[in-house]
Amino acid sequence: MQGFERLQTSVWIGGVAGLIPFYVSIYGVKALEWSTWSFLSYAWLILAFLCGVVWRAALQDSEARGAGSGVALALLLPALLWLSLWIDPGLQIALSAVGFLGVYLWERAYAWNSYPAGYRVLRTVLTTLVLLAHLLFGWLV
Repeated sequence: MQGFERLQTSVWIGGVAGLIPFYVSIYGVKALEWSTWSFLSYAWLILAFLCGVVWRAALQDSEARGAGSGVALALLLPALLWLSLWIDPGLQIALSAVGFLGVYLWERAYAWNSYPAGYRVLRTVLTTLVLLAHLLFGWLV
């Protein structure tokens, strides 16, 4: 992640802006009768992006401890999300939250030290706020 310092402000702005659809969807579903899909589709889109990050980190050092589990996570999580199309929306929200937590925990266990300190802070803040959005969605909706 060379150059993170140069891009840090842009990355933080983009990361925080990426939270907006989660919270707007909560409001939309609760107050405007939007479909649950407004939240889930965005969550799954972001999870697919994060799986790409895990995939790259795992392949970048394929001999490292955890590389195999990173590839498995990056392949299985999107498949599980797709299969969840046929289950209760509450379980879909829970599976999505578990997916975000799983990606974060994999990064913490296997790739954390290869990330710049500023990125590690950003990932922790964003993951916390995304999990909070999932909890709010499940509680309010």
